[in-house]
Amino acid sequence: AAAAARPPVWLRLALLSVARPGADYLLRSLRSIVEQIPSSPGHPLAAAVDVVAVNNNQPPEAHTVFARAESMYAGHVRFVTKRAHDPPLACPAKAATKVKASVQRQSCDIAAAIASILQVSPPPAHVMLLEDDWLFCPHGMTAAMHAMDTAYSYDPRWIALRVSYVEITVYL
Repeated sequence: AAAAARPPVWLRLALLSVARPGADYLLRSLRSIVEQIPSSPGHPLAAAVDVVAVNNNQPPEAHTVFARAESMYAGHVRFVTKRAHDPPLACPAKAATKVKASVQRQSCDIAAAIASILQVSPPPAHVMLLEDDWLFCPHGMTAAMHAMDTAYSYDPRWIALRVSYVEITVYL
């Protein structure tokens, strides 16, 4: 069993995905990521980085593109389905506050997806959440490593890092 144990994961790239009629964003996004992770077993990033795709759809079987992605990227990506939060989150069907019910529902979906990501073993040192309809830019892995190194140079206790096309924000 010890020989079969996975090595520590330094960075987990997690894509949260929902079905969209006539769209295959997930396939293109996964390709943009998998192409940047070295495949040779001797490369340090090959074992240190993993990719997890989360089916955030309800019902899960309605996400047919997710099933296609699972067959195309088996062995390169791990696929999980969002689990219901236990105890259930209080996600109202109608907004009782100024926050729209759809925004509250999306927040509950993200919380459940993150809980599912955290159940994947081995636990990672870092998690990067990605949307399934954004491509990982060329040299995105290098940019992510640089952003994390920069965050550590500011404060080794950093807890969140927001990266986008135009900015990098370090939260201490």
